[in-house]
Amino acid sequence: MKEQVRLDGLLFSSDVQVLGVMSNILGSFAIQTEVCTEVGSALEAVTHRRLDTVIVDWNSANDPTRIVRSARKSSPNGKSTIVALVDAGSETHALLVGANFMIYKPVDFDHATRCMRAAYGTMLQERRRAARVSIDIPVTVRVADLGVLEARVSDLSIGGLALQCKRPLQMDCDVSLVFLLPGTKGVVRVSGKVVNGNATGRAGIRFSCVPEDDLGLLESWLATELAKLENAEMPLSEASVAPHYENTGVPRFLGGATRPVDLVQKSEGGLNMTIDDPRVTTGMVPRLSTSTIVLGPDQAGEASREQKQKGFSLIELLIVVAIILIIAAIAIPNLLRARIAANESSAVASLRTINTAQISYYSNYPTVGFASVLNRLSGTCTGTSVPSSAGSCMIDTTLGAGAKSGYSFSVSGSTSGYSAWTNPVGANTTGVNSFCSVQDAVVRKTGAGSISSCAGTEPPLQ
Repeated sequence: MKEQVRLDGLLFSSDVQVLGVMSNILGSFAIQTEVCTEVGSALEAVTHRRLDTVIVDWNSANDPTRIVRSARKSSPNGKSTIVALVDAGSETHALLVGANFMIYKPVDFDHATRCMRAAYGTMLQERRRAARVSIDIPVTVRVADLGVLEARVSDLSIGGLALQCKRPLQMDCDVSLVFLLPGTKGVVRVSGKVVNGNATGRAGIRFSCVPEDDLGLLESWLATELAKLENAEMPLSEASVAPHYENTGVPRFLGGATRPVDLVQKSEGGLNMTIDDPRVTTGMVPRLSTSTIVLGPDQAGEASREQKQKGFSLIELLIVVAIILIIAAIAIPNLLRARIAANESSAVASLRTINTAQISYYSNYPTVGFASVLNRLSGTCTGTSVPSSAGSCMIDTTLGAGAKSGYSFSVSGSTSGYSAWTNPVGANTTGVNSFCSVQDAVVRKTGAGSISSCAGTEPPLQ
């Protein structure tokens, strides 16, 4: 059986029902979880402790937004997996603030287990990315200006560690320590500086000097421990048990707690019996890589517990929609301008065609003069049909119908002269400018606005 990795978490809630259900679930995943019922202690934890998951009861009276935002802004927990326990109507707010997963209240054991199984996959992924290992070993630390102190190491990476001392350490002070790597006989000697800390004595140490042999030993040990993350799998508990708490209080730690949590399970005979450890692990399921999932009694359905759950968060979808809208806002006006320019070029070309047709019409039918309507320049001349003054077949039937490429066309004529003009069918949509011409065959531009004749005094098209 593959080894289960111990993770660290925070559960911020004062709801006994929530604490009861979540304690059993977190214990089955070996997530050592600190319970906070007050905002102050929760803020202290998310700001200074490195946590794999932060589970927040989304009760507005407890100011959950402040807890999540503080976690996201903190250096240790900026990318921690955040699970929100929400009521209907508050899920959108939780997602926008920064929650990755949601469980609907009242919390149901089966549905909450499914959500935590999906969240477990993201916790393992972040652990691999951060390349750190949670440990708990005693060390003796030599601190500049303070001498020798007793402390414990809680997190270890190739570049530093987390230290818990009995007294606070000053920022940037030099420290040196020697410790035994868990599970080995290798002793590592390191020196570094304090880069963060708080009043409780918790401090982050960044290594400044590690002997070459010790560095090789540390790298080898970290590689072995991190390989366990690659092979880690999630337990599948088949025992649906309901936790029970005494009225005198709630446990401070869940999932690997210092004392067993009493849970009540109903037997087949209808009697209740109390057991110390209800966690029953009968199988393993593959780890999941889901980044965001929303589960509740109405949403979870009957999906298999062993099936991977994939999805996108509301924020990710909104970002994609926003990007599409930005691209559309940039592209559509350019496409519209290109279409208008093409329509205007087509209108000018068609007007020149009409000029040529009018001159030919006058030459063929001098007694009639210039065509007085556009369809006299058009017509169908095939088979037995021959050109005439009523249909001279000098322009195509589309132009002869009076509309082409977003522009409308009109003519007037007599024996003494003619005028032709064209207007956009949709102002500022299919075109902007109007054009016209008279018997001198010069195409003239009249600018915006519809025209119904051509005087021949308009400025010529440049």
